[in-house]
Amino acid sequence: MAPILKIGEILVQQGLISVGQLGQALQAQGLHGGRLGTNLVEMGFVSEEQLATTLSRQLNLPYVDHSQVANIPPEVIAQVPRQIAEKYRAVPLKVTGKTLHVCTSDPNNLAALDELGFKLDCPIKIYLATEVALNYALEMYYGVPRERRNLTVSGTPVVDATFVQLADESTPLPAGGSSMSRTDFLNVQRTADFATGAPESAQKVDYADKLIRVNDRRQLLECIRSFLGTIWPKAVILGISHGAVVGIGGVRLDVAPERIAQLHQPIVEQSLLADLLQGRKVIHRDVIDDPMLVSVCSHVDMPTQHITIIPILDDHSVVMIAIGQGLDLARVKLGFPRALRFVAQVARVLQILKLKEEILRIEKT
Repeated sequence: MAPILKIGEILVQQGLISVGQLGQALQAQGLHGGRLGTNLVEMGFVSEEQLATTLSRQLNLPYVDHSQVANIPPEVIAQVPRQIAEKYRAVPLKVTGKTLHVCTSDPNNLAALDELGFKLDCPIKIYLATEVALNYALEMYYGVPRERRNLTVSGTPVVDATFVQLADESTPLPAGGSSMSRTDFLNVQRTADFATGAPESAQKVDYADKLIRVNDRRQLLECIRSFLGTIWPKAVILGISHGAVVGIGGVRLDVAPERIAQLHQPIVEQSLLADLLQGRKVIHRDVIDDPMLVSVCSHVDMPTQHITIIPILDDHSVVMIAIGQGLDLARVKLGFPRALRFVAQVARVLQILKLKEEILRIEKT
């Protein structure tokens, strides 16, 4: 009989993660707990959809995506009381005959699933859902608050002198982007109230708590702007639209907000920003000589020394770029673990916002 492979080994075999990334996730799991898959997702090494699809094949269970938990009839939800749904982290999907179809993100917990079937006094059929989809469904249908761990990251990789890898270099950027396009972030009014200025005093701010309360993209942008100001003296936030970067926010920039909103710079091949979009890495340079980046900094009157460029990802596609200015490499290393955790937290919030928007679209149809 062939040996049963663990999920980490399967992901490595499929080329979804590297051996080094698996090692980092195992180390994070040992330090902070949680399932290995959750640590891999939180560290940005694999998407939840990739993880769930792999688990679905490994466990021979059907997988339900976001759209399938977005419009569950009230009479089906009524089949499982809130206390049971919260305790067993399970949400009903449909009823066929006497069988209740239920999704969970932890199908390996057989004892809990057996107990669930006993409590409901009916046969149940199990489906696999991602943690983001499951927790949002629990919140939407039962009012169960999202688990804080979904906004917590364990990994703290060390900054390299020039590049810091956030995703496997061998994994190409999806040609079409993710289901939330890069231009979606431009559907926010780019005005003075969040475009520039000083952020909150932040070392005391719990950004996990702030992100949990984010309900739309505008609030998320303000949270990003506020966080950047806790590390960098100056920063600019760029959106991506039709092959160009555009200004959508800033921190302590000595220009009018309208000036930031007017920033529109086509992405040049073989530029640092093009490399960042392709490789999805953090880039730090003590002095930049890249003409495109120099032009972006010049537009917002930001110095070109000590520049750190951070991609903000949604399902492995770069949807925003944060450029921080004013810290040398040694000081970036001190703040980088916090920045990495925050970026991974933002990626999870983006997935929740996508699901929320999908549910609202379905309700309007």
